Amino acid sequence: MKNITRIIHIGVSFLVLLTAFNTCQALVSDVFDKNNYGRLGFYSLAALYVTFATVSFFSTPIIEKLGAKSSMILGSF
Repeated sequence: MKNITRIIHIGVSFLVLLTAFNTCQALVSDVFDKNNYGRLGFYSLAALYVTFATVSFFSTPIIEKLGAKSSMILGSF
């Protein structure tokens, strides 16, 4: 039961985080497009998502080695 609570907490946290992130993503892409930067908004967001996907493979070993609190501090930087 303890793990289910953690999973729900993480899921809701990601939902809130990505909801705000998607709003900013749409705004950045629109601003870049209106200011004649072409597809720069798309490419910057693509680079960001590739980074997220790559780092997610290494997140579990990092959390196990550093602990949850230190990992959160490292992740905030």
